[in-house]
Amino acid sequence: MRKTSPSLNTLRTFCAHHSAGNKKAALGRRLRCQCWTDWFCNRGDRIRTCDILLPKRLSALVGNVFLSLDPSYALVFVLSGVSWCNQVLDIFRTPFAQYREQDVVSHMPRVSQTEPWIKPFRRQVAVTCGEDWYVRNNRGRLRLEVRGAGTVALNFDWTERGAALALPFIQQMFKRWDGGRITLTVATLSTKTSGSNKKLDFTQLVDAFHKFVPYAGDKTWKENYMPVLRNCRDQFKSKAPCDGEALCMAALAQWEQGTRMRQISRRVLFKFLDWAVQRGHLKPIYSPPARLPETLKPKRIGYPLSDAQILSLIESIPDPRWQFAVQLLAVYGLRPEELRWLRIKDGALWCIYEKSMGGIKGQKTEPRRLHPLFVRDVDGTAVDWKLQARLQIGDVLPPLRTEGKGAQAVTSYLRRRKIWMAMINEADHAGEQLTTYSFRHRYAKESHTKESHTKESHTKNLPVANIAEAMGHTMEVHLKNYGRFKPSGTGNLYAEVNV
Repeated sequence: MRKTSPSLNTLRTFCAHHSAGNKKAALGRRLRCQCWTDWFCNRGDRIRTCDILLPKRLSALVGNVFLSLDPSYALVFVLSGVSWCNQVLDIFRTPFAQYREQDVVSHMPRVSQTEPWIKPFRRQVAVTCGEDWYVRNNRGRLRLEVRGAGTVALNFDWTERGAALALPFIQQMFKRWDGGRITLTVATLSTKTSGSNKKLDFTQLVDAFHKFVPYAGDKTWKENYMPVLRNCRDQFKSKAPCDGEALCMAALAQWEQGTRMRQISRRVLFKFLDWAVQRGHLKPIYSPPARLPETLKPKRIGYPLSDAQILSLIESIPDPRWQFAVQLLAVYGLRPEELRWLRIKDGALWCIYEKSMGGIKGQKTEPRRLHPLFVRDVDGTAVDWKLQARLQIGDVLPPLRTEGKGAQAVTSYLRRRKIWMAMINEADHAGEQLTTYSFRHRYAKESHTKESHTKESHTKNLPVANIAEAMGHTMEVHLKNYGRFKPSGTGNLYAEVNV
């Protein structure tokens, strides 16, 4: 069709292309027809028939329905029957192209496509989810937009029924989104895959979490992770907990507050809940609380054995294997578990035990070279038991049970010695605690108080950094546990004042 003013015959062609099924029209509403014929005004501007508006004056004929306008408009829409179209066009002889575009547009009423259910639906979304949450039509489907977070298509029709079904879904998305902790896409997927009546498969959930903590060995996983995760699972068997704080309190009730095992279990549980909530496996309401009510027991001060006590203890032990073990613990300041990890490398004694540093990234201590700090007798003479040489020739150590149970094996044997039990009472009387780490405490104390003599210099005491390196921990850990042994000089200053 040429871009010229349409004649009356062109208008007849336009009317003939209308479908006889399009019989619905309303005053001031946009016609929705199946005809996509294009025609042109006298300015050559393209007008699509489906965008033509009905003017204000309207008349309807009963029978084969058609709509006619005032003759001054000379615009005819026939919705059924081509013959009726011809009759009407014979009545109005004025071509449509004679009228200017502005004359037609000036009589067009304002268009509104908003259906009555849309505004209440958007208001409900804004009230329950916030003003930043907005829904709109996207080719007959619902699309959700969140200011600053993006947009996501939802599988609901843009209808009143679709809105009714979508509202609770959007509200669940809002809870799982939790202020942006996860993306909209993840929130949508997690809402689709987890209904309120769906039971959690904790076996699969725990297996997936295990892959998230690959640094946890089989023994650590079994002893430190699984007990509290089983307790967490049990809380969902009947009535689900009301929130994360109630879940944590119930799952940790097995352990006494302030104990080391409760601290470990709490750290594991918090890590698991954070992981599960961030990935949509659990609702955001089960996020671990920022602070959990806890009664912390004061940490008891470790009792450092004296050299005289160590010599007396060794003399009371009949088994040479256990004598050898106690000598190694005292001279090298070892942890009991490290007895099984001693190796000779390049003519020096090393401990290759890698102890977990308690962090969330699987950090462990590094192997270290051992430096002896000899036990001295009553005369102050260093006692050299030739420990490294005995290890090289294959002297046997006592059985230390399974890996990780070294401290329990040493404790079990020493508690059968009367002198050890007497030392426990002495430590209690001093307000301190005697354990198998008391040999290590002695090493730390003596390192801080012993003087260092070399040909070049004379040092009052060993530097803290070197002591921490020899004991296999950081300076922060050393000062936290053994800072009390570090000479302060305060006593000497007051002594000088009193002279």
